[in-house]
Amino acid sequence: MPQASSVSVIIRTYNQHALLKEAIESALNQTLRPAEIIVVDDASTDETPLMMRDYEDEATIQYVRLEENQGMLRTGQIGLERSAGDLIAFLDNDDLWLPAHLEKCVAAIESKAGAALAFSRYGLIDLQGHMLVEQVREKPLSVPPLKTLLFKKVIATPTRSVYPRRVLLELGGIRPILWDWVYPVLIAAKYPKGIVQLPECTALFRLHGGQSYSNPEKLLNSLLESTEYIFNELPAEYQHLKPRVVAMNLLHSAVFYWQAEKNREAWECLRRAVRTDSRCTTTKDFRVAFTRLLIPPRLGRLARNWKRKTQQKRSASSLHLSQAIRDKEADRSAPPKRPSGEQ
Repeated sequence: MPQASSVSVIIRTYNQHALLKEAIESALNQTLRPAEIIVVDDASTDETPLMMRDYEDEATIQYVRLEENQGMLRTGQIGLERSAGDLIAFLDNDDLWLPAHLEKCVAAIESKAGAALAFSRYGLIDLQGHMLVEQVREKPLSVPPLKTLLFKKVIATPTRSVYPRRVLLELGGIRPILWDWVYPVLIAAKYPKGIVQLPECTALFRLHGGQSYSNPEKLLNSLLESTEYIFNELPAEYQHLKPRVVAMNLLHSAVFYWQAEKNREAWECLRRAVRTDSRCTTTKDFRVAFTRLLIPPRLGRLARNWKRKTQQKRSASSLHLSQAIRDKEADRSAPPKRPSGEQ
C-alpha cells in the first residue's frame, strides 16, 4: 500500500492578526491534518507576534517572522523553502478552508496518475465572516484546459489549490509574477490531463478593501508582465493568442481603474485594448468594461454594495462563519442526493 502524501500548508501574513487566527484554525481543523503549517510573517507591526504565542505548543505550526518587510512574493518563497511536504497548499491569511478541503484535494491528486494540480470550488464571505455567496458559479475546464485558464474563465487561485511539490519546483518555485493565474496556465500546457477541478466548495474567500483592484496601476503592470512571462514559456502554437490575452488584461484593468474611480485611466485602458486586438470588441470582457465605464464610478460602488447586501440577505447561511461551516459540512454528510456541483 503506497504511503499517504504529506501536506505542507503555507500562510503568508502581514498585519492581519485577527483574520490570521481564523485562517490558522481552519487549517488545524482539517479532516486530513497537514504535516506542517508554516506561517511567514512579513514583519507585522500589529499584534501578530503576540497572537502567535497561542500556538507555541502546537507542534504542527512553524512561525517564521521576518525582521524587515520583504513583500508577499518573498514570504511565499521562504514558506516553500522551509516546507518539506510532498504536496503544497497555500492559504491566504484572510481566507478560510472548510474542514474537508485538504482531504478532498489530496484524494483527487492521489487518485489520478500524473496529477499536477487539484483545486476546489469556492464561496465568498465579508470581513465579518458573513456568507455573501455560498458557491460561486464557475465554468468547467475545457479539454484540454489551457484556454479556459489562459482567458481566465477559471482562475485556480492558490487558496483553493493543492500542488505537488515537484510541479512547483519545475516551474521555478515562486516567481515574481501573478502566479495564481500564470502557474495553472503553464501547468495546463505541460500536463494537459493533470488538472483536477473538484465539484465541491471547500474554500471561502473574504471580500474587503484590501483586494488588488484598490491599486490598479500596480495590477495593470503585473498583468502585462505576467502575460509576457506566460508567452515566453508557451510553445509556438499558442503565440497567436498573445494579442487577445493582452487586450483581455487591459479590459480587466479598465474595470479596476473604474472601481478606483479613475475614469480617465479606465478609458485609456479600454482604447489600448481595442488598438491591441480589435476583435476584443465582440467579447464579453469588452461589453462588461464598456457598460461599466458608462456608469459614474460612485454610482457603481453603491450598486456593488447593494448587491452584496442583497446576496447576504438571500443566503441561507448568512449567519456567522462558524455556523456556515457547520451547515456546509452537515449538508455534505447527509444521506439525500448531493448538489450537482453547479456554481
